[in-house]
Amino acid sequence: MSLRTTLLLTTLGLAPLMSGCKGDDGDGDGYEASDDCDDEDPQVNPGVLDLAGDGEDANCDGVDGHDGDGDGVASEWSGGDDCDDEDDTTYPGADIGCDGGDHDCDGDIDNDDDGDGFWDKACGGEDCDDDDAMVNPASTEVCDGIDNDCDGTVDNDEHVLGDDPECYAYSCKDIDDARSGLDDGSYYIDPTDSGSPFEVHCDMHTDGGGYTFLKVDYGSTAYAVDAESHCDGYGMQLFIPRTNNHLVAAYDIAYDASIGPSAANYLYIMGIYPNYYRATCTNRALKSGSSGCNWSASDGRAFWVTNRTNISEPNGDNGTTSSMYYSFHSDGSIDWYNDIPYPGYGSRYFMCDVGDKY
Repeated sequence: MSLRTTLLLTTLGLAPLMSGCKGDDGDGDGYEASDDCDDEDPQVNPGVLDLAGDGEDANCDGVDGHDGDGDGVASEWSGGDDCDDEDDTTYPGADIGCDGGDHDCDGDIDNDDDGDGFWDKACGGEDCDDDDAMVNPASTEVCDGIDNDCDGTVDNDEHVLGDDPECYAYSCKDIDDARSGLDDGSYYIDPTDSGSPFEVHCDMHTDGGGYTFLKVDYGSTAYAVDAESHCDGYGMQLFIPRTNNHLVAAYDIAYDASIGPSAANYLYIMGIYPNYYRATCTNRALKSGSSGCNWSASDGRAFWVTNRTNISEPNGDNGTTSSMYYSFHSDGSIDWYNDIPYPGYGSRYFMCDVGDKY
């Protein structure tokens, strides 16, 4: 056995076999064949310094690199990822514990996953969301529908997201995402964070909730371009129905005198336009994906007006920003619609919405 091998084995605390019995030690490295995983190579045996990364198990422990605790991961000192090679419960991907250790070797103690200095409540700490470093007992409470300071109260006792101008949301969907199980009703939003929140009607149940409605009495006739501009001033758009359920819900709100300015047909004009001058959708379903119907929502997202294929409009006498009119049956389904040249049909009443639901 070479002096180098003897010194290495001594350093590792391993006792090489000092035997001259070549029958049991084929490569003469001092280890019997029963312990030597390659008895034809003297550089492979349990006493060799095995460095990770070369794809070889030089020290016969079943791992590329030195695995002192037998957890299947090479130690960091040998070039591996095991941060504690004396503990077989500590290695990358290991289950976390509540003992203040770093069992998964990610550099953070296991009971402080987000690294904010507060232990997870599951481990007896005070952090109510150990996946978010901005949520802990030292954080400042803000109006976002989250218990930022872990005091058990979302937002605070005086202001709750969407309930008043001091704690406005960006849309009804924003409120619905933060505060599930709410009733339909009036809430405060400010889609552009302008500093001037306003009340809208939120539908918190249709299609899972989160639709936003703002009924507008323009005071005089508004065509599509006027209505789009007016809605844009709120950070919104001229109303676009997304599904059949959404359109029916919008119809009920439009004719409900207890919501907004008054009861009227606030859906006489909507934000749906031809893709090009004189585009048609005659006797075809007026909705997204309808073959041969070259009409789209103003925001390019999904829209839904009807599945009917027996309406002989729009027949192409229009412009790309012309308003088409819509009339309804008492159940909220479409009765008829029509297109005419620019500026199209106008209405004193219309609705604005926020397009983040779809």
